[in-house]
Amino acid sequence: MPEREQAIKTFKAMAETHVRSMQDAFGATLCYDEGSIFLLDDLIARKGITPEDENFQVIVLTAGSYLGEAFIRVLGGRWEYDDELEWVVEIGGERISPFSLIIRQFTKTDSTHISDVYTDLKERLEKGE
Repeated sequence: MPEREQAIKTFKAMAETHVRSMQDAFGATLCYDEGSIFLLDDLIARKGITPEDENFQVIVLTAGSYLGEAFIRVLGGRWEYDDELEWVVEIGGERISPFSLIIRQFTKTDSTHISDVYTDLKERLEKGE
């Protein structure tokens, strides 16, 4: 298993890189809040990246790190390593892969948006499910 503390430091640094790149590319100010999570769907759609782009993996890492950090700061939880999913955010007993969500959003493998996943999770947490 990768060293947890080092991985978390890396995710935090990559999240900040994503915040800066969205500011530079689109003039969008991302915070680690609900509004910024909702904005992420639009920014990804505007970015127009595909898996064939040479920067795809870096963008997935930075955007996924940002999304994971935003989920943690808004909903609680922590980064955990999962043998199947690799790095996930564990919130209320659920494990979510922010990197998989970002890939799905870029590749449009389903119609679920990041904001839908967030809203669904938030509602389940509020109900205590």
